[in-house]
Amino acid sequence: MKNFIKKIYFNRKKESNKGDFGRVLIIGGSKQYSGAPILASDFAILSGAGYVGLSLPDSVFNNSLSLINKQCIHEIFSSENNDSFNRIDVSQLNKYNSILFGNGVNVDQINLDALSTIINNYKFNLTIDASGIILLTKNLKLLNNSNRKTKNILLTPHIKEACKLFNVDYISNKPDDYLDLAVDFARKYSVNILLKSYYSIFITSEGKYYKSNYQGVPILAHASSGDMLAGYISGILSYDVIEYADKVFYADEIFHQAALNLSKDYGDGILLEDELKSYLLKLIRSMKNNE
Repeated sequence: MKNFIKKIYFNRKKESNKGDFGRVLIIGGSKQYSGAPILASDFAILSGAGYVGLSLPDSVFNNSLSLINKQCIHEIFSSENNDSFNRIDVSQLNKYNSILFGNGVNVDQINLDALSTIINNYKFNLTIDASGIILLTKNLKLLNNSNRKTKNILLTPHIKEACKLFNVDYISNKPDDYLDLAVDFARKYSVNILLKSYYSIFITSEGKYYKSNYQGVPILAHASSGDMLAGYISGILSYDVIEYADKVFYADEIFHQAALNLSKDYGDGILLEDELKSYLLKLIRSMKNNE
């Protein structure tokens, strides 16, 4: 993990500029869940990406301005007070090395069409999370249609989302109980999967899998933690200096280790965004200094 962190954060030349460290875009939100993509964008910034864009529906953008980190760039993909993404500009997609789609979006036809447009036009690293996964279950053919352009697709389901994705009706908190289904799904649809519970399993599109090394972190049993994790991973995926599987696996490990350190110090079930951001930064800086 230390070597990974040093490669991501600290091997930077003095003449570097923001374009050297990746561009990430978060597309999400709705009137019901306006905060989810904003949380994701905050943690994408912590990845160290050089450029973080955020697209919220037109219906919620103005009311959310005070919550959006001033380091984020506004990308317009909806109009006319729409609560879904009705005007995806494909000319803008491929300027981003990584895109996160789905946090807080409405599960409706407009957003399903938006997801289809992204998959059929965007070339690089697409992460689909939260409501985006539920949208995807409405038309899994999007993943293996002949028009698909996206090179790497990462799905980040928690257990209940995985059950819908794999079309099973039994629920277990243990990701291993779904491993065979996840491997088959990843191979069939040529996607990567981060299967999340009290530990994670990362499955590549070739069917290889890697189990997390951290212990369970109860403080992350919180509705917003998945948005934070997805934002951080999508930010790390904007870099091109590390192998894809390593980026996903170690981003997940770093995030959970920071949360574990936070819970060791406070020992409660309260998850506060600012505290977790602080502990994530502390972990990164301590590993930089080999502490």
